[in-house]
Amino acid sequence: MLNWLLAALDLLLLLGLWGYGLLAYEKLPERIPTHFDLQGNALAWGPKSSLLQVLLIFSGLTALILALSALTLRDARLTWLKVPHKDRLLRLPPAARREALSVVWGFLWALLLGVLLVAWLISWMIARYAHGTPLPGGLVIAGEVLILAYVGILTGLLGRSLRGVLERLEDRISGEKPR
Repeated sequence: MLNWLLAALDLLLLLGLWGYGLLAYEKLPERIPTHFDLQGNALAWGPKSSLLQVLLIFSGLTALILALSALTLRDARLTWLKVPHKDRLLRLPPAARREALSVVWGFLWALLLGVLLVAWLISWMIARYAHGTPLPGGLVIAGEVLILAYVGILTGLLGRSLRGVLERLEDRISGEKPR
């Protein structure tokens, strides 16, 4: 259930990003900033179509994660997927393997939230800077730090959570009492 909530939130963020991007696009000058330093200063400029490229890149990433999660949960052989505790995962029956993999994909959908927040930050920075409004450097750095911390915490929790789910499933399958 949580995975579907995360996926829905990701899709809402993506749709909102497109709405914001298309509204901002109409008001952008022909040249917009395309690269920024950590303080939010523009380092390179390009055509305003660069904003659409940003939107397409993040849409493609979202579609890729959706497709990979659907494929993995449908066909849980995992020959191509690198996850922690893969050997233990492969020893589980397919139904239990899918249950464990749903934890992995929950983390990826949660990670995608951070990625889409980066897309929002980039789009906001492009639109604001293109109109000559200086970016509040401290706010840009704080946003970047918060997003990186979020990603770091999620990455650290993935292995521990998957290990806990695997232990529970292995106990259930072997008929032992849960730990």
